[in-house]
Amino acid sequence: MEDTVRWLRHALTGLDYCHRRGLLHRDVTPNNIFLDEEGHARLGDFGTAELLDADGYAGRHGNQRVVAPEAFISGRMNAASEIFSAGVTAWRMLTGEWPYEAATEPELLDQMQRSDRPRLTDRAPHVPRQLALTVECCLDPDPKQRFSSAAQLRQALENVALSARRWRPAAPHEGHIRCWRGDFVSGEVAICVCPEDTRNVRIESRRSGGRRITAGCMTLKPSRLGVELRRLFREL
Repeated sequence: MEDTVRWLRHALTGLDYCHRRGLLHRDVTPNNIFLDEEGHARLGDFGTAELLDADGYAGRHGNQRVVAPEAFISGRMNAASEIFSAGVTAWRMLTGEWPYEAATEPELLDQMQRSDRPRLTDRAPHVPRQLALTVECCLDPDPKQRFSSAAQLRQALENVALSARRWRPAAPHEGHIRCWRGDFVSGEVAICVCPEDTRNVRIESRRSGGRRITAGCMTLKPSRLGVELRRLFREL
């Protein structure tokens, strides 16, 4: 997660540079963020970039999953539209999923306009609430409610207090639904969600070597899963 936030800040530095010079990237996606040999992220692939017109707009372009709702409607996009794209990119990088899933553009637009998406803290309960709120702000259907610039969004990410515990999603073990790993001075900790029965799930928490963490193991209703996971990521 710490690397993801750092890479987003690096990419936003490049996006801010473009916007201040009257240029839209028009395809801000995870696939267009590249790492150099020193581990710094660079916003790249400017093949679709376009200069802003006198009104501060350029024609709509890019992956429909990251196109802002106002650009769907008007066919034009501006700097605020790319803040939306940056929010979708952040969501994808933090969760491995897209915030909106639809078979057609009209359905996708409807979801974006209604903010019909899962909560980021449910999809990635290891993400601090302040970071989740920052990303959610970018996805507001009203451009005026988003961050005013890429620089302001970058500053917001710099102000996010990240946990010293380096939690990250992990490939689920056999029979598990979702798993995370955390790096501690004392060793690695794994938190896994497993099916218990038709109405319950089980959280299993273990230290390096398979030692069970009693306080991090419980059976509960799926409706309580997000709450308990967020607590464990804070407290373990």
